[in-house]
Amino acid sequence: MSKYPDGKYERHPLNVPGPFYVENEQCIACLLPVEKASELFGYFENPPDARGCSHCYFKKQPSTPEEVERALKAIVESCCGALRYCGDDPLVLGKLNQLGYASRCDELCEERDSNRITC
Repeated sequence: MSKYPDGKYERHPLNVPGPFYVENEQCIACLLPVEKASELFGYFENPPDARGCSHCYFKKQPSTPEEVERALKAIVESCCGALRYCGDDPLVLGKLNQLGYASRCDELCEERDSNRITC
């Protein structure tokens, strides 16, 4: 079981529970995740006069191998690094590590110092 079941970083409040999440206040509203996997991602658009920011979030956790692949593709192609994985599935961890995205896996990153992630 993951030592970070809720994620190592603060989740956006609209994320559904589970190992894939979008870090709160880190989304830059590029909408790439929604375009890559609309069945998994939602997009909250904050009214212009309201406090806060527009943000992507996981509206559904991947439940099939195809959905996991789309979630991983969104993590890899996301431009801001806000999409994260806090689970302990060795296949997912191995794939993200192999692709050079260990920094997006809570299990593989030990600490965060300001904006620098140490894996």
